[in-house]
Amino acid sequence: MNSSRRSANGSSAVPASLLDRADRNLALHSGWIQRQLPGMTCQDDLGLQLADSGLPCDTFNTVCHTRLAPDLAADRIAAVLDHFGAANRPFSWWLSPGDQPADLDRRLTEAGLVAAESEAAMAADLEEVAAQRAPLGGALRIARVGTVEELRRFAAVLAANWDPPDQSVLGFYHAAADLLLAPGCPLRLYLAWDGDEAVGTAEVTIGGKVAGLYNVGTAAAHRGRGIGSHLVTSPLEDARRDGIAIGILQAAPGAESLYHRLGFRSFGRYTEFKLPPRS
Repeated sequence: MNSSRRSANGSSAVPASLLDRADRNLALHSGWIQRQLPGMTCQDDLGLQLADSGLPCDTFNTVCHTRLAPDLAADRIAAVLDHFGAANRPFSWWLSPGDQPADLDRRLTEAGLVAAESEAAMAADLEEVAAQRAPLGGALRIARVGTVEELRRFAAVLAANWDPPDQSVLGFYHAAADLLLAPGCPLRLYLAWDGDEAVGTAEVTIGGKVAGLYNVGTAAAHRGRGIGSHLVTSPLEDARRDGIAIGILQAAPGAESLYHRLGFRSFGRYTEFKLPPRS
């Protein structure tokens, strides 16, 4: 029987194995590229993972997978602040249901960070997700990114989630192209296509014995057509066929009902902490 524990994010007791798998998957998603590219760093020797892309973008500069003894927490938080402060780069500290110590949210707040976003942590049996998979309609298709041009399209759709489009997103995926397109890459990128137009993105990270779903989004002009559900079920079906049994994700506000319909259930919350904007 798996042990259970109450999370740092205040959720009820859930299997510790699920919390650890989810955290390891998030760490792989957040730091695999930064660990390998020149000019980027990823370190995990402080009782947490710190990923620094060298870009002025908190999407790729992150802290996660925090496992700190209470008596070390203050020094480790200060070390993170010193690192990004010296580099003059923004970052996000993702507090997950498995993070420790249990009062990490309070400690981050006392250090000057503020809670910027909160998302439901959700998991599903991929057999159940497969049962909810609907046929693709019309000219719509979901395909894994396999070429430099497809990767450019992926980055462009993803960058358009910001107004104006975030140039750091384009730069990050351009720099990481060789890694992301290599056989065996644990970060699998997918595009939704409507004919010849790229209209949505998804990423599935394979690690921690789970499939983590990230960067699910549909281009603004194509929302409301059910494309998002296909960007969930089709990539996760590939993972299921490769022997992965559990899928995890962070559900943005307003999307939880979709994921519930597809078989996902909540096991806590992810909260993004940031430094407040300078006045």
